[in-house]
Amino acid sequence: MGIPKQTHCKRGHERTAENVDSNYTCLLCKHLADAARRKPSVTKSCAWCNEDFTTTKSKQVYCGRQCKHSAHVKKHNAARGIRVAKTRWHYGLTHEERFLIDTLWSREQRKDYERKRTAHNKAKLHRRNARIRGNGGSWTGKQWVALKAAHEDKCLGCGRTETEVIAMGRKLVPDHIKPLSLGGANSIENLQPLCHGDGSSCNMLKSARWIDYRPGFPLEIS
Repeated sequence: MGIPKQTHCKRGHERTAENVDSNYTCLLCKHLADAARRKPSVTKSCAWCNEDFTTTKSKQVYCGRQCKHSAHVKKHNAARGIRVAKTRWHYGLTHEERFLIDTLWSREQRKDYERKRTAHNKAKLHRRNARIRGNGGSWTGKQWVALKAAHEDKCLGCGRTETEVIAMGRKLVPDHIKPLSLGGANSIENLQPLCHGDGSSCNMLKSARWIDYRPGFPLEIS
């Protein structure tokens, strides 16, 4: 004979055909457990229409999808209005004027990027050469740009500006006052801007000599 099944559950509910499932589990106890796990509902005020609504989600601030959509549209339009206000002057121009401004702006951006990239590559190359020779020291592209600006973007050897140097087919390059081959450090204090290109350029004429073209310093040290 099998063990007779209990007529009541642990909570005292009668095990009838209506309140038990196929596994003979009390459905009343199951409903009570589900209710205990269920989050309590709270009443909130909608952030858009100010109507009260009931929810179990702690982060919900809108009563429905329509209010949420309306609030997001208003936020998007406000952000777009700020962008339009910043560029309002642009809409009063003709198509040719806008095209010319955009072209010149893109061209200046491209030139600025090329200048920064060139300075970064020069710093990287000199840092590698100093590391191979064991001289030590390093400098960045921003420091090189600041050094050129301090000398008014001029070659300290011939006094030509960077624009004039480029027009001659040359470049304004960082030159080590005390060459790396003579033990000079690869630091920003040991740099001076000189033109480089053909055989008559200042950097080529200086070669591997210790020459300081900065004003107030002796010209040739060794």
